[in-house]
Amino acid sequence: MDAGRRILVGRIGRPHGVRGLVRVISYTRVPMALAAYEGLTDDEGRRLRLSWQGTGIARLEVWRGEGFVAIADRDEAARW
Repeated sequence: MDAGRRILVGRIGRPHGVRGLVRVISYTRVPMALAAYEGLTDDEGRRLRLSWQGTGIARLEVWRGEGFVAIADRDEAARW
């Protein structure tokens, strides 16, 4: 994707708990709508998907090969 066409719609923050959840700050008008957006990427262009688990807490999935794989532990979540 052209870096000039990207729009910052949220930020992934620190891990939450030990099962790979992360804190997410949404910059969208309706914060919960962030999970419905397709085409989310990080600053390195990796494809992401998230699902809300509570207010400001989400499960993060990363595209790996042929599908999305959930971040499963705190250590991996901390790398985001």
